[in-house]
Amino acid sequence: SQDVAICVEGFSRSALCLASRELWNSLARATHALLPQMNARDVASCVRGFSRVAATHDDLVLWNALAKAAISLKAEMHRRHLVNYIIGFSKIDGLQNNWKIWTMLASAVTSFAEQLGPEHVSMCVSGLSKINIVLSDGVLWTALGKATIALARQMNPLQLMTCVNGFSKVPERLDDRGLWEELGGA
Repeated sequence: SQDVAICVEGFSRSALCLASRELWNSLARATHALLPQMNARDVASCVRGFSRVAATHDDLVLWNALAKAAISLKAEMHRRHLVNYIIGFSKIDGLQNNWKIWTMLASAVTSFAEQLGPEHVSMCVSGLSKINIVLSDGVLWTALGKATIALARQMNPLQLMTCVNGFSKVPERLDDRGLWEELGGA
């Protein structure tokens, strides 16, 4: 199962491989068959890899199975897995309203927020700001706001702009003076 996860992540980095529907269909089948044996790292690698492959984005059988696996392995989840899940799942239109996966990820972000670095925080803000069902989660966005304020001075310009763009979609953070002053000052 680890081999399949390595293949998914590895092949997804090669522009030459991205166009091969045959390759991705066979990797999707293998992933399905081996999901029950995968650990959180393998599942996160598959999510990150498949999310780079536009041809797989409408395979909701695959994506629902990956979401279910991520939920069942939440006890093993590390912050790196969390970021891979958010970035990957947020690219899939068919998962936008999957309440179970997004509430699980929002809760994990809230508990991990203080341990996340600048890159992770900006990626979480970016991914989660695309998901309408979590935009009103005050606890989540307060935690991400605090983490952003703490890390803004360590962020590079791209990470800062990613946070500005993400928080601008969150209605209840628009009047968070501390957050916007920090983003503006950094």
